Amino acid sequence: KEWIMTHEEHHAAKTLGIGKAIAVLTSGGDAQGMNAAVRAVVRVGIFTGARVFFVHEGYQGLVDGGDHIREAT
Repeated sequence: KEWIMTHEEHHAAKTLGIGKAIAVLTSGGDAQGMNAAVRAVVRVGIFTGARVFFVHEGYQGLVDGGDHIREAT
């Protein structure tokens, strides 16, 4: 069965992320499909109204903060 979103459900989905934030943190190195996965997270996050952030330099960037954490647009 194909799932089709109604107009009302589509409109409601656009507000699910309001007031929430998502941080995208990867382990670094090459990984097949990682660009597509990160792109999907950012697009859905922004679509639902969440703030999406990239964490550069892995866990160390998360600990250090500052310029290592940047908002996606």
